[in-house]
Parts: sequence; structure tokens; C-alpha cells
Amino acid sequence: MAVVLAGSAGAQPAAPGVIVDQGSFTITISGPAAEAGRETFAIRRAAGGYQASGTVLFADRRLSPSLTTDLTGAAVSYALDARTGPGRLERVSVVHDRGFFTLRARSPDHESVRELPEAGTVIVDDDIVHQYYFLMLGHREGTVSVVVPQRRVVLPVRIERLGPDSVRIGGHELPAERVRVGSDSDGECFVWVDAAGRVLQLTRPDKHLTAVRDSPP
Repeated sequence: MAVVLAGSAGAQPAAPGVIVDQGSFTITISGPAAEAGRETFAIRRAAGGYQASGTVLFADRRLSPSLTTDLTGAAVSYALDARTGPGRLERVSVVHDRGFFTLRARSPDHESVRELPEAGTVIVDDDIVHQYYFLMLGHREGTVSVVVPQRRVVLPVRIERLGPDSVRIGGHELPAERVRVGSDSDGECFVWVDAAGRVLQLTRPDKHLTAVRDSPP
């Protein structure tokens, strides 16, 4: 469904609460489209759920996401400012509305609104690493519905816990659990999390992408 957008929402400031994770990732993409980026983020927990915000920087892209979830990690609302190239800004927002998510997007040459199914859905947007925290929350396994707002899609994503492993961060070898996350239509990635579910490292082989924390949590 596509209709004219009456308004727009950008990334919102983080709500007060207890910080459950905060830090930064160095992101590298190898191959013909090689580039490097950096992500900084903070995840806070309050009485009703979580608030996560961050900034992801590449050479010609800047993503500024803000995500609110309930205590299970299921999305309540989302806002993203995505800058690609000089002067080009796309604003995306997702809000719960009458049993659906309403996704609004506005760029210099396009405005649209779509409705997406709501039930138990987690938001993990493209090229944003810290949001995998909510996919890992509660030691999830099996199939989960995931909204990818930048692509306006909902994907059935499989989570498979692969067992104990370790990750080297800042000169320290840290114990971790390795998790495979994938779907038939979207490839797969591997995520390493600590005992508290905090993301330590992510690799996505099909994109030749690796994201590693700059220091231990």
C-alpha cells in the first residue's frame, strides 16, 4: 500500500534509563566495494522496555537510528535518518497502530506509507549492528519475524545457537556464544554474544562484512 505521507519523523533522543550496553564497533567490508565504517550506540532499559540509539558512519553514508521495544525486545517504534551523499536525506519511521506497524518513509523524490504485520516482530535494520541485541534477547531460537525498515520488508528469520566460542577484542580473548541468523531470501550472518546477550562481533559472508567491538563491554 502506498499513499502520500503527511508528516515525517527523525531519530529521537535516547530516553532515560539504566544503560545495559554501550560502546562502538569498527565495520569493514572487503571485496570490490571495500569500505570501512564505525558504529557508536547505547541501549537503555526502563520500566516498560528498552531504548536504543546510535550513529553508523561510512564514507558516504550516515545512519542515525532510534528504536523503542518492550521488555521482550519486540518493537514498539522506530525512527531513522539516513544520509547518503551530499544533501540526500531519507527519513523512516515505524509505529504501532491498530495491530499493525505503520512504516512511513520520505526522501527528496518519494513519500510512502505501508502497513506491516505486528505480532511479536523485532526490528533489525540494514547495516546496524547493535540492534541484534534485541534479536538475541531472551535466548531466542527458531523462527522470528524481523522488520528491515530501510527495505520495507518483513522477513522470517531463523536463529540457531551454535554453542560456545571466543572473540578477541582489544587484546583480550572473551568467551562468547556463536549464533547463526539467516533466512531463505536474505542470506545469513553469524553473531557472537556474551553471557548478557551483548553483541561482540558480527560477520556477514555474503556482504564480506565484519563488525567487531572496539573494546570489551
